[in-house]
Amino acid sequence: MPTIGDISVMIDAKFISGSCDGIIACLAEADANLSGGANPTCDDISIGDISMLIDCLFITGEPPFVRNECAQ
Repeated sequence: MPTIGDISVMIDAKFISGSCDGIIACLAEADANLSGGANPTCDDISIGDISMLIDCLFITGEPPFVRNECAQ
């Protein structure tokens, strides 16, 4: 399940620092709307992904599709 920390990190990467480097550890999991296909880049992380996580946490409670491709 996503957390408010996940949302904060994504907001930082997209709108504050402008970079995912060293901020988002797993782009595959951050790309919640799967816009980047099998190999998403930082450019594929969007307000749509952030909105999906907000919806999960505060509205529907339904988690987005999550790819478990990154080492924990």
